[in-house]
Amino acid sequence: DEMRDHIFELLSNSFFQKWKERHQVRYTFVKGCLKLEMPPPFSVVIQESEKGSWHVPITCQNNESERSWLCITR
Repeated sequence: DEMRDHIFELLSNSFFQKWKERHQVRYTFVKGCLKLEMPPPFSVVIQESEKGSWHVPITCQNNESERSWLCITR
């Protein structure tokens, strides 16, 4: 597979993990019915801005539009 080396390189710098978080659709079966969980519209992990501020998600709600963030500035 010619993509193997490329994917392993992406894994080393965590780019692939970020891409997967934004593109992977998860599925479960609830009472025999298929339930799809679409990826969030934005990353839900701790992020650092170019100016050194940190953005930390502080809730674990299913509704991403209601997620709260804590902004920490140096």
